Amino acid sequence: MLRSLKATLMLWVLLVMLLIAPLRASLELRSQMQRMNAAYDAALGDWALALGNLVHVAGDEVRFDLNAQTEESLRTSSTVAVFFVVLGPDGEPIAGDALLREPRLALERGERRLFETRLDGLPVRVAVHAVECGRRLCQVRVAETLDERERARTDSLVLTLLLAFGSTALFALAIGFV
Repeated sequence: MLRSLKATLMLWVLLVMLLIAPLRASLELRSQMQRMNAAYDAALGDWALALGNLVHVAGDEVRFDLNAQTEESLRTSSTVAVFFVVLGPDGEPIAGDALLREPRLALERGERRLFETRLDGLPVRVAVHAVECGRRLCQVRVAETLDERERARTDSLVLTLLLAFGSTALFALAIGFV
């Protein structure tokens, strides 16, 4: 039996805080991850949109004009591997990494999609953008490995848990000194 009402109350408050802190941390982490993934997806989609501006039709031929500097900028990253492919109206690769042509997708004019798959055994997130190729549609696909997202997730998890349990410990100390 505890010796005082103060000790009993402190124990109950700590137990409640220890139950609430992980729940709050998981809700906070979920919210952080949604915002973070939205930012990564927007950046990936922007690359697909930008590369889509380089697709044009000359006569009956679909052309993709990507200079070496732009391709190097796209592929240069110390934290992720980046892949891209431009698919003609019949799904044939015009430029880029042919491995990225699967799965076949039917998109509407101007539509964009995001999905996850594996490429050469690596998990990747793919942004697909439908681009006009004359009267038909081509697709621009840009993919990146998930390494950076996983590191950000781990960092967010650690920070959120440290803050949750740190605030619980500080609260317990404050109650102990009252």
